[in-house]
Amino acid sequence: MNKEKGWDASSSWNGYMYQGKVALLVALKKINESRDLEGYWLELEGVEDFSIGFEELYKSVHQVKNRQDNAIKDYREALSNIVKRIKDYSSISNGYLHTKNEIKVNDWGKEIQK
Repeated sequence: MNKEKGWDASSSWNGYMYQGKVALLVALKKINESRDLEGYWLELEGVEDFSIGFEELYKSVHQVKNRQDNAIKDYREALSNIVKRIKDYSSISNGYLHTKNEIKVNDWGKEIQK
């Protein structure tokens, strides 16, 4: 956190700002699609970057990345985290990766397996 020692949090802060905007957009879409929102909740920085749940259970988890990388291999860790959460919580039916830049998906199956 000390800029004098060579670390500046501004790039992290931009990432958190983008993450919050994506979470808000997803929540607003859910509100727009649903007639009854009783029991639904949005969690930021919990089991994932953000999650949507219903009553006591997680329903979807979301990873958000705001970086210049656009090869699918650069998102291997984020995708692995999503899969891990789905395995850890049987109530999760969907996992999402939200990126600012379009991901190049040429040979994506081969890249992910490496």
